[in-house]
Order: sequence, then C-alpha cells, then structure tokens
Amino acid sequence: MLIAVGKDGHLQLSTGALFVLLAAFFAAIWAVVQRPVTQRVGATRVTTYAICFGTLLLTPWIGSLIGQVRAAPLHATLGIVYLGIFPAAIANTLWAYALIHVPASRLAVLVYLMPPMTILLTWVTLHEAPTTPAMIGGAIAILGVVIVNRSKGSTAPKVAMRAVPPPAANAGD
Repeated sequence: MLIAVGKDGHLQLSTGALFVLLAAFFAAIWAVVQRPVTQRVGATRVTTYAICFGTLLLTPWIGSLIGQVRAAPLHATLGIVYLGIFPAAIANTLWAYALIHVPASRLAVLVYLMPPMTILLTWVTLHEAPTTPAMIGGAIAILGVVIVNRSKGSTAPKVAMRAVPPPAANAGD
C-alpha cells in the first residue's frame, strides 16, 4: 500500500485497481489449481495450454488486432512480442516449474518481491527516482518475504519436498 501511495501521496481505488484486485484473486485460484496439474503434465505443457486458452478467449478481437498491428510502429510490435516471450511464456513456465518443487503458499510470497524489483529497475533504467513512501513500502515487502521464508524453519523445504510426489515422466521440462 505504501508503494501505491508513494506515487501521488494518496491511495485511490480506481476501477483499474479493482480489476487488479480481481486479477489477483483469479491468479491465486490459478496457483492452487496449477500445482497438481503441473505435477501431472509438466511446466511447459501447462504454460502452453494456459497461453493458448487465453489466446482463444481473445479471438473475438482478432480482426481489430490485425489492423492495429499493421498500423503500429515496429518498436510497438516488437514490444508486444517481447511481452509474449519473456513475461508470459518464460516467466510462467518458470513459475509452473517452481510449483512442482515449492508449496504454492510459500512460492506466492515471492511475488511480493515484484514491486521492489520494479522500483529498482525503473530507477536504474528509466531514471525514475522512487519516493520515500515507495522505498519504505519496498523495504517492508522485502522484509515480509524474508520473515515468511525464515519462519518456516530449516525443515520446511525437506518436509515440503517429501509431500510432493515426483513429477510424471513427461513433466521433466
């Protein structure tokens, strides 16, 4: 919340913010459902199916997509290709692979590292200096991840690994 407040000095729940909360809710459901499915069929296959299904849901807008791509400058099209490869395909495959080896509840905590990492990357690459509340919020997020991972004790990873059955033969991606 401090990171969000840090931008303008106040917190505002816009329609977009409510959509993000709704997306977070569905992402949580997906993480829980994804774990057993990934253990059965593998990370690459689960990611491929998820991206294909998402693409299928967007097919009603394919006509406008073609026109938009034709009209868009090359750098915009390459940006979309980048988003499809790195944040979509590679990041989701790595997430699915990690779900095979780490309990979903523990892995989900690592998502809290995204805001501080974003603050750091925008500072370094775009020269956008973070505000003090954003820095405090980022520090709290990192501290929360550290606390959750340390509070599980040194035996948690061993217990978690014993609770996870070995992946299927075709799940070794």
